[in-house]
Amino acid sequence: MSAEFGVILLVGLLMVGIFSGIPLAWVIGFVGIAVPLVVWGPSFVAVAVTQAYDMVNNWVLIAVPLFILMSLLLDKSGMMADMYRAAYQWSGPLRGGLAVATVFACTIFAACVGVAAGGVVTMTIVALPHMLKYSYDRKIAMGSILAGGTLGQLIPPSILIVLYGVVCQVSVGQMFVAGFTAGIWLALIYSSYILVRSYFQKGLCPALPVEDRIGFRKKIRGSISLILPALVVIVVLGSIFSGAASPTEASAVGVVGALCCCAVNRQLNWKNVKDSLLETLNLSGMIGWLLLASVCLASAFVAAGGQDMVTQFLTTMPGGKWPALAVVLIFVIIMGMFLDTTCIVVVAAPLLAPIMVKMGFDALWFAMIFQIILQTAYLSPPFGWSLFYLSGAAKPPVKLSEVYSAAWAFLVLQILGMLIFIIWPNSILWPVHLLFK
Repeated sequence: MSAEFGVILLVGLLMVGIFSGIPLAWVIGFVGIAVPLVVWGPSFVAVAVTQAYDMVNNWVLIAVPLFILMSLLLDKSGMMADMYRAAYQWSGPLRGGLAVATVFACTIFAACVGVAAGGVVTMTIVALPHMLKYSYDRKIAMGSILAGGTLGQLIPPSILIVLYGVVCQVSVGQMFVAGFTAGIWLALIYSSYILVRSYFQKGLCPALPVEDRIGFRKKIRGSISLILPALVVIVVLGSIFSGAASPTEASAVGVVGALCCCAVNRQLNWKNVKDSLLETLNLSGMIGWLLLASVCLASAFVAAGGQDMVTQFLTTMPGGKWPALAVVLIFVIIMGMFLDTTCIVVVAAPLLAPIMVKMGFDALWFAMIFQIILQTAYLSPPFGWSLFYLSGAAKPPVKLSEVYSAAWAFLVLQILGMLIFIIWPNSILWPVHLLFK
C-alpha cells in the first residue's frame, strides 16, 4: 500500500466515523487499530499497545481527574456568583464596568476550574441578566462572556495544557506559567476594548445608577467571600510556579481547598460530592479512552507515512516556516469548529508539534500558540462551542445569530492578541525564563 493511499484511507474513515455520530473515542480507536491490523497484521497491535502503555503510565495524568474534581467542587460551592457580585460592586460605577467585571470574574474562575464550558454557562446565568438590566449593549454583554469564559482553555489549571504536556512531552509547569501570562494579556485586551468603546460611546455600557451603588465598607464585606477561593488558586498555582510541588501534587491540594470552599459556603453535602465524583469519573473516562485511541491512530498515521507527507508538505512550502505555521493554525482552527478541543490535542498535537519544532520554532512557544488557537476556535462562528453554550444557557433564550454577531469583535481581539504573541514571543515567555532559569 502506498503512503498516499494509506493516509487517505485513514483520514477518510475517520471523517466518516466522526460525522456518523458514533462516540469519538470508538471511531478513533477503531480506525487506528482495524485498518493497520488488516494492512500490516498483528505485529502493529503489539507496537500500538506498547506506546499506549507508555502514554498512560505517566504520573502527570493523575492531575487530570484531580483538577476536574477540583473544578466541579468549586463550581458547586457557589463561589462564582459571589465572585461576580464582588467584582461588579467595585467596577460598576465605571462605564463598561459590569462587562469588565465579567471578564475579571471569568479570569479568576478560569484559574479555579481549568475549563471553558463552566465559565461561559455560569456567567451567562449570573452576569448576563445584570448587564441587560442596566441597559448594556447586548453584543458587548454577550461578547465579554464568550471571550472571558474561553480563558478557561488557557489559564491554569487548564486540562488541555496538562494533556498537551503529556502527549507532546512539554513541561506542564512551564506551560502553566506561559498560559497564565497569555490569559492575563488577553483579559487586559478585552477589558481595554470595552472601556475605550464605553468611554467614547456613552450610552453603550452605562455606569450603575447612583442608587444601586454601595459604600466602601460594604464592598470590603462583599469581597471577603473571595479570600478562600483566592487562597486555593494562589496555593495551587504558586506551588507549581515556585517548583515546590508538581502539577499532580498541586492538584491534590486543590481538591482539599475546593472541599474547604464548599464547607465554608455550606455546600459540602453528599449530593454535591457524589455528583462531582460521578462527573469526574465520566469526564476522566472519556479523556482516558481518547488518549488510548489517539495513540493507536497516531501510530497508524506514522506507519502509513502520513507524518512524513505532512513534514514534506510543510517544509517545502515557499516562504519558509512562517507560511507553514499559518497553514497549521488555520488547519487547527477549522478542526476546532467541528471537533472537541480534547480530541484535537490528543490527535493533532503529537503529529504537528514535532514538525514545527523541527522547522525551528520553540516547543513551549508553539505549545502556547496551539492552545490560543484552540481557544480562538472555541468562540469562532459558526461552530464554536462557546456560542452554543451561551445560547443554550441564556434565560430567556437568545438567537444564535445574535450570539454570532456578538462574537466577531472579540474574535478580532483574540487574533490581535495571538499576533502579538507571535511577533513578540517573550511577551508570554519571559515569566517562564524568569522562574525556570
